[in-house]
Amino acid sequence: MVTVFWPRATNDWVVGSGFIISKNVIVTCAHSLINGSNITMKFYGLPDSERKPARVIAMDLENDLGLIHAETENRPPLSLYFGWARSIGDPVTAIGTPYKLEGHVTHGKILGLVIARNTQAILTDAPLGKSSSGGGLFNQYGQVVGVAGYGVIKRPGQYLAYSSEHVAALLQTIGTEINPPDVSTACSEWISPGKVYEEGLPP
Repeated sequence: MVTVFWPRATNDWVVGSGFIISKNVIVTCAHSLINGSNITMKFYGLPDSERKPARVIAMDLENDLGLIHAETENRPPLSLYFGWARSIGDPVTAIGTPYKLEGHVTHGKILGLVIARNTQAILTDAPLGKSSSGGGLFNQYGQVVGVAGYGVIKRPGQYLAYSSEHVAALLQTIGTEINPPDVSTACSEWISPGKVYEEGLPP
């Protein structure tokens, strides 16, 4: 897991979360990369003096996902899980850097597999704080099932994570093949016919 930094006009740094997905490739949230310059990252447990430069290599603005290139050395990548075996009630764990608390861990369960903002998302009650976005949402086997997104304003205590299918699709654009299900058709399998919720949330 990594912490991602990018500058803002007030001469300080905004912090986000991320994780290694393949050699020298890190997943994070796209909104942290819009600036596109002076992005740095560091691995958990290292001091700020150990930050490494990073550059944007791919973005999916619709799903708020981005890939950055940085030297990951010999650290192993995480594994994606994008099978259809995810079920309501399954335990999940979120790891990120909310409120600059590096390596913060929260636990919860899957509340639903939904369509939110026209994208596949996992609804969970594992708390996601500010700067959690871009971190991993893990199943009980340590596989990434989603990327931390945002809280649901109208439903306190509920949060959305972008499905790992979208990460796999973004990786394909840089030539990293993971063979995910066809994201263009998979959405119909997530919820019962006729139950496409405008806000992406169950009633």
